[in-house]
Amino acid sequence: MSDSYKELIELELLTDSEDDGVSDVSIQLAATILMFEVAKAHGPLDSTTVAEMVEILKNQFSLNGDEVSRLLSSVRETSSESINLETYTSLLCKHWGQRERSRLLNDFWVLALTDLELDHKERDLIQRIAELLQLDEDQIDRSRIHAEHVLELSTS
Repeated sequence: MSDSYKELIELELLTDSEDDGVSDVSIQLAATILMFEVAKAHGPLDSTTVAEMVEILKNQFSLNGDEVSRLLSSVRETSSESINLETYTSLLCKHWGQRERSRLLNDFWVLALTDLELDHKERDLIQRIAELLQLDEDQIDRSRIHAEHVLELSTS
């Protein structure tokens, strides 16, 4: 990714708007970057995982298809870089409550389990992000169980 694009993303994420603090776009970018990292943890993204991510983003942020496409395009630009998880998780911790962070953790597990396989890279990354999101082991376990139920229902 070019340095100027990386700087633009970081500026968007870390710049407070005049009225509300951090913009909705900044929160969406931070959450999507983390989702993208989880989704690609075990290898290249497949169409099923991308489709699931699109649905999650539509539901999580009440976005339409075009908005999700723009968001994912922005995030794909960062995907070849090594990212600093702390930058994105600290932003979410600062501006989201535990409920929103737990919901995001549920989404991570759904993405990781969409292919019905969970490898250690995915598990370890989710664990690390969850800890950075200040979520405890019990929440991590409950979120994984929740995701397993969601996927069982969606495949029935």
